[in-house]
Amino acid sequence: DLDRLKGLLAAPVIVDLRNVYKPHEMVRHGFTYASVGRGAASDGGDAAALKAGERQVDAVPN
Repeated sequence: DLDRLKGLLAAPVIVDLRNVYKPHEMVRHGFTYASVGRGAASDGGDAAALKAGERQVDAVPN
């Protein structure tokens, strides 16, 4: 339940190391989402997700 999870976190930031979640779903639920190891932009990986509304994370807020 992503809405419940968001309510339990001090900051709604998810770093998905196993690519379990769909980027557009996480953004739709209000999370700042970063994935590791998705395909290169040429195969529709990260670039497609960013176009779909994923926000790239440079630093996790305190």
